[in-house]
Amino acid sequence: MRSLRLLVAPTLAVAVALSTAVPVGAAPTPPASGSPRSTAVIDDAVAWLRTQQQPDGGFEVAGFAGFETPDAVLAIGGAAQSGPGWVEGEARDAVIAFNTVGAMPKDPLDALDDQVDTVQGDPASTAATKAQQAAKIIALVTVPLGLDASDFDPSADSAGAVDLEAALTAGAGPGADYASLPFTGRAFALWALGALGKTPPAALVADIDDAQQADGGFNFSGDAEGVGIDPDTTGVVIIALAVTGRTLADDTVADAAVGLGRSQRYTGEWASDFDTGNPNSTAVAMLAAATLGSNPDQPCWRETAEARFAGVPYPSPADVTEDRQAADGHIASPNDGFGLNTFGTSQAVQALVAVEGSWPYSPPTVCTPPSVSNNRRLVNAFYFDLLSRFTDEAGAAFFTGQLAGGMTPAQVARRITGTSEYGRKVTDRLYRAYLDRPATPEEQSFGGALVRAGRRYDAAAAILGSQEYFDAVDPGGETSNEEWADAVFLDAVGRPADDAGRSYVLDQLAAGRTRTRVARLLLGSSEGLSTLVRDTYRQLLRRDPEPAGRTFWVGQIRNGRSPESLVTLIAGSGEYVTSTRPPT
Repeated sequence: MRSLRLLVAPTLAVAVALSTAVPVGAAPTPPASGSPRSTAVIDDAVAWLRTQQQPDGGFEVAGFAGFETPDAVLAIGGAAQSGPGWVEGEARDAVIAFNTVGAMPKDPLDALDDQVDTVQGDPASTAATKAQQAAKIIALVTVPLGLDASDFDPSADSAGAVDLEAALTAGAGPGADYASLPFTGRAFALWALGALGKTPPAALVADIDDAQQADGGFNFSGDAEGVGIDPDTTGVVIIALAVTGRTLADDTVADAAVGLGRSQRYTGEWASDFDTGNPNSTAVAMLAAATLGSNPDQPCWRETAEARFAGVPYPSPADVTEDRQAADGHIASPNDGFGLNTFGTSQAVQALVAVEGSWPYSPPTVCTPPSVSNNRRLVNAFYFDLLSRFTDEAGAAFFTGQLAGGMTPAQVARRITGTSEYGRKVTDRLYRAYLDRPATPEEQSFGGALVRAGRRYDAAAAILGSQEYFDAVDPGGETSNEEWADAVFLDAVGRPADDAGRSYVLDQLAAGRTRTRVARLLLGSSEGLSTLVRDTYRQLLRRDPEPAGRTFWVGQIRNGRSPESLVTLIAGSGEYVTSTRPPT
């Protein structure tokens, strides 16, 4: 069939007729601009993608067919947008022009044509395999480029129609829930159906909704009993639900957005279970925000989902993504050590382009943040950062009134850090950090009293010196003093033990000091105090301290200030207060 058969009017009409669906190919009003973006970062990243293009026109650098090329296509198409909004023709033309050099140049669509023919034309391919491939190609390629998914034949080398829509529909199975697909495949199926303007089967929608965890997130396996948010899966689910017309007024979407918002790291990134932040997870979270009508570099999406997010500092995910760019143009990933591929760079480009206002699934209505006073925003931030929860109305009203009556931010922070709840929360965080479990009520009460008395390090040392901690160092055998020395040094000082550090710990034990006493010495060392200062800056200011600031605060604690005094003073600082104000 003809190579670049475009999406024809009847298909668009179906999309528009679905009143709850996002109009495919619409050019929405762009979100308000965030911090100025560096187009050079996007251009350099796309230039690097060209160096990775394979002879077949695709980008399967890692060697897994279909893993990288669809995202590269969407990145190339996005980078070619001349302004806010999404123009299918601009995206399509850029992808076609992105071809190899030689007598028979190939572009990315040629590579996808071959991949599709291989899977869809193979009698041994299952309906689930075909549907999973079709869903991803439809969501990331045919709809954004305005191609006809019912006849996908960019290379014009097939005698009959290559019908991805039919393949997608056939994969639903007898229960119409796409049960034969993995959970992420089902989410992509929902996304693709919504992108085509089709009403998804109720069974599929119910399956996605039922997979939501108590914390609002979703995990790779779709297990509702799971814990810990997988930002990649959660982001894809949010996009899929939004593309089918569900907004932040929907409980599932709102809860997922809240869970995603809570899991953002102090750097502005999102992380997987295997790292402390990566461009893929960050990009998918940003694209979810864009699909909800928000500039991904601003917190409107999470504040609309939960108004008590208003004021909680929102470190720029775009800035940290740009900062990851290497000298060669690619967006560096912690996974690069396992072999470089184009996946992270492609998704990062998509996200940065979305910040500039171009994303094919942006809704026509732009997100409008709730109107919240500056005092209430500050109180919201104090509760989130100091108590690890959202405000209750009584507490918020009280402290907002105190600020209005002349109490300073530092004084309010001091009141909050003096509560028993704060002491219990700090103690619980210590138990989770050192023992990977929550503190019991009794432990929270005992440790909390120490924290409120200015003795946080005594509470921490008691955990690090406990038999439970000692045994957990080597759960499969008998922990040695050497193993404990390495573990406690890392937890107390914040870096792996060198020979001198290990010898110091062992010498202290040999001299008869208890493990708790040794842990307390490490926590109170210059390096231990420096780690406290660093962690407090990250918790509140979302950045690492400058050398002068680190030195100053270490000196203050050495001179008798408690860790909670440090928390109070930084929480009351002008920098922190400013970070809680509405974005400009």
